[in-house]
Amino acid sequence: MYAADREESRRDARRARRLLTEIPDGSWRTLVLLLVQTGLRIGEALGLRWSDRELRGRRLRLRQRVRNGRTSAPKELERAGVHVVPEPAPAPSN
Repeated sequence: MYAADREESRRDARRARRLLTEIPDGSWRTLVLLLVQTGLRIGEALGLRWSDRELRGRRLRLRQRVRNGRTSAPKELERAGVHVVPEPAPAPSN
């Protein structure tokens, strides 16, 4: 990773932490935390179901996304089958 990329990553992490401190505990904070920790798009996160969790491997399988109120296959799924992202660690409480 280049130095400029590392610095941008640090800036992004600082922005995410600052954003999370501004959001009160509850459902929106949880959603934002999921987006930040996994890199999911909002439609992919909204398309998740409990059955998409793999407890053993701590992974999330992206099977659908929500767009304009309708579900469809995520972009990655259209190209390469089921897309898997690591499930984030539990969030520390404030």
